[in-house]
Amino acid sequence: MGLIQRGECSRCHRTRPHSYGAAVCKDCEETHMSIVGFLQNPWTIKEYEGINFGKPRGRARQGWLYNLSQCASGKRLRRFDTLKIHWENASWVGTAVAGKAEPDREHILDVLSDQQPDIVLVCGKQAESAVQELWDGPLLVIPHPTSRTLTNDLLDEAVELLHAKFTERVALRQCKGYVLEDIL
Repeated sequence: MGLIQRGECSRCHRTRPHSYGAAVCKDCEETHMSIVGFLQNPWTIKEYEGINFGKPRGRARQGWLYNLSQCASGKRLRRFDTLKIHWENASWVGTAVAGKAEPDREHILDVLSDQQPDIVLVCGKQAESAVQELWDGPLLVIPHPTSRTLTNDLLDEAVELLHAKFTERVALRQCKGYVLEDIL
């Protein structure tokens, strides 16, 4: 048995006892998995064009997360509140809802390296194409949270899969009247 020390858990961010040299507390090691969620295509007013709001840390990140929780995408993502997900943007900020900003591959790689996730959740086609190239671990792809085709059934199925700690690469596609599980 290793020595026990107190420190901040890299998953739940609480100060907890954990084995010497480990970054994760015993509770998280046993009950939690690390999930990173990538959103695509953030958009806002012209002054913020070209900024990746997923990069801020500390207070700026808390402001970004609060704004996410209040917008249409964040409201749909509340279905995932039973899971601890580290949310990030996969692309830079655009100024139109229909805009298609290029994914920031360097940022995606930095997040994957920093977070060392067990599973990656991707929301939207642009984020899907970028993350699929850069991540070879378990991957769950769903439509963008404000997609007109996204249903509560699909969101519930995604939450179920994440709770099951699956190890595959799956895209959930909304079809008329049912959800298709597409193996990637």
